[in-house]
Amino acid sequence: MKNATGMTLTFMMKKCVSSNKWIGRVLEVPGAMSQASSKEELRTNLADAARTVFAYHKEHSRHGFIKQSVAEQEVLSLQMA
Repeated sequence: MKNATGMTLTFMMKKCVSSNKWIGRVLEVPGAMSQASSKEELRTNLADAARTVFAYHKEHSRHGFIKQSVAEQEVLSLQMA
């Protein structure tokens, strides 16, 4: 899966026998997990979960960091293996 910045992320998924739903998580993003009725829906849900985790950390880390000092911000391009 690729996000808007072009980062490639990996997810694992499996079908739960008892609920007949697909469950999965994004390996590179702790906390980004979801469930769905189909693989396609799960892919969409996992991309949304990863974006949500990134947005949360971006917002909360910016607040705590800027309060303590004058901060500089730069863009980091990350290539995943």
